[in-house]
Amino acid sequence: MFRVGLPVDQARAGDAREGVADRVDHLGPAALAEVRDAGDEDVRVGHRRRSVPTYDAPVDAATFRVWLERYFAAWASNDPDEVAALFAEDAIYRYGPFRDDAARGRDEIVRRWVDGGVPPGLSARFEPLAIEEERGVARWRVAFDRGSRRVELDGILVLDFDAEGRCTLHREWVERREVEA
Repeated sequence: MFRVGLPVDQARAGDAREGVADRVDHLGPAALAEVRDAGDEDVRVGHRRRSVPTYDAPVDAATFRVWLERYFAAWASNDPDEVAALFAEDAIYRYGPFRDDAARGRDEIVRRWVDGGVPPGLSARFEPLAIEEERGVARWRVAFDRGSRRVELDGILVLDFDAEGRCTLHREWVERREVEA
């Protein structure tokens, strides 16, 4: 598992901290194929459906790891330019499988991201799980302070990339818990 240092804005973001985390077994191509076969290539846009474009741009392990490092660094900095550099102009950012509030387009993704701010005491870790062609899957854990409580998020990202290495389709599944700090 990779730990992401958060040096961009220490006053707002805090240092990455060590913690106890359950490890996830590495998924192989069969598990990734199940994700691919889940009918998720069609994305609902308004009341019509359109197919999400795919690209002939293989993502390798090193490129995927660097993208994830930049993703979590952008979360810590909340810098609009850093966020924008991660996503294609027509990217779709889905917050969960049953939510209808996907962000559509780089500008909307950046606006929503930056509006969220940087929570105090932010720490992040991630682990790439699988990579196949233009798709990467990763597990991530984030923690931050909210008043007297510590919020912990544990999630899975399924990301599709274009030929320039920018995310075209971002999907996440997240579990959340709050504990006394």
